[in-house]
Amino acid sequence: MSSKERLGYPTQKPEALLERIIKASSNENDIVLDAYCGCGTTVAVCQKLDRQWIGIELSEKYTEVARERVQHFVDLNKQMKLEFN
Repeated sequence: MSSKERLGYPTQKPEALLERIIKASSNENDIVLDAYCGCGTTVAVCQKLDRQWIGIELSEKYTEVARERVQHFVDLNKQMKLEFN
C-alpha cells in the first residue's frame, strides 16, 4: 500500500487488493456491503468500479474520513446517508 493510500486506520487494506476481490465477487451495479467501513477503502473502490455500496461505521471520526475519501466521486448529499445513534 502506498503512503498516499494510508489514512491511519489500523486494519486498512490496499485498494489494489480490494479491487481484485470486488471484481471477482460482484458485477457492475451490484450492491456491496461493508459492515465495518472504517476509512472507506471498500466504498471508494466500489465507486471506481461502478458498484453500489452500503458502508456502516460506528466511529464518527472514521465516517468523516470515509466521506471525504469518496466525496470527489459522488454528490454525497444524494448518495450517502449517515446516521449516528
